[in-house]
Amino acid sequence: MGGRNVKLILNKSGMGNINPRIPIPYVWFQILGFSEEEYEAEIILDEEKKEIIVKKIK
Repeated sequence: MGGRNVKLILNKSGMGNINPRIPIPYVWFQILGFSEEEYEAEIILDEEKKEIIVKKIK
């Protein structure tokens, strides 16, 4: 499918904690089988490859 460069979104809570978020293109959201009713995901960190894997929870 190819790749995209995106900037992470950094939200700062009232307590001063930083919460990073990564936006994905809506078409990828649909291709992975997500919808407005089903949008829970499992995320996996591969420290060796420095990759994050996103999977839809079935």
